[in-house]
Amino acid sequence: MKKTFCLQPMSVLAFLFFLHAVVSGCAGREASYKNYDAATPATTYRSEGDEATGQAAPESSSADGSGVTLNLSGGTQPVALTASKIIKNASIKMQVEKYAPGLNQVKQIVNRQGGVISAENEYNSPYRLENNMVIRIPAQRFDTLVTELLAIAIYVENKQITSEDVTEQYVDIEARMNAKKQVEARYLDILKKAGKIDEILSVERQLGIIREEIDAAQGKLKYFDSRVQYSTINLNLYQQLDYTAPSPDRRFTGRIKEAFLAGWRGLLEFLVGLVNIWPFLLILVASLWAIARWRKNKRNAKKQMPVIPPNPEGNP
Repeated sequence: MKKTFCLQPMSVLAFLFFLHAVVSGCAGREASYKNYDAATPATTYRSEGDEATGQAAPESSSADGSGVTLNLSGGTQPVALTASKIIKNASIKMQVEKYAPGLNQVKQIVNRQGGVISAENEYNSPYRLENNMVIRIPAQRFDTLVTELLAIAIYVENKQITSEDVTEQYVDIEARMNAKKQVEARYLDILKKAGKIDEILSVERQLGIIREEIDAAQGKLKYFDSRVQYSTINLNLYQQLDYTAPSPDRRFTGRIKEAFLAGWRGLLEFLVGLVNIWPFLLILVASLWAIARWRKNKRNAKKQMPVIPPNPEGNP
């Protein structure tokens, strides 16, 4: 007679804690082997036996050239080097001779370099014509685009370029995500062997938590990839206008006109003020109406009272 293999609840919980401890240690060791700089030249490590025989340890590079693998002596598994993750952004404020031709040139340059204008705000005033735009450009064409934009300016008021290295964060998130995927696979194995309802529910609950953490890590990695692959340029483009404020008319007719307009504006402000205090005006009118009605009723009551004539003889 076959015996059904069934995990006890305490055994399942103990095994889950054990998995967390093991995977956390593996994640730390995996992150420690990551190299954070893709520009580091390839290095060949030799063991003492290799040095004695004059043979170099085998070295291999990745197919795309973005990273290499190092094979240490003694049977150590190759460790992949991660390419640097650099986020480059720029903020430029510049003046052009003519606004419309300058704006057209900017759009042509962006299109030619394969970028897009993700946001654009235009402002017009008597002093200047201005446009604030957000440009997204492939990272490999970032420097070329900045150079071409500055070439059409007659005056660069401000230029700021920043580079943020997120390689360490990227590698750490990636290592943790891979470790959690290993935990997920072990949970799935436990789920296949679980025989009781409470064991199945416990494992599925842990699986849900792990999968949420994996999804969150994948979202962060995609965000970093997007920021690294496409740089952002905040461009402020403007044309300075020659503006002369009109001098006030000091003639008699001009002063009369100004006084009339000032009085008209004052009347409008007064009316607006009355509208703002209409609840108080309503209360005041109702109070005056109530007082007037009360006085009227009082007078009518006095008129209706009988008049007793005086007794001249003084008899009661």
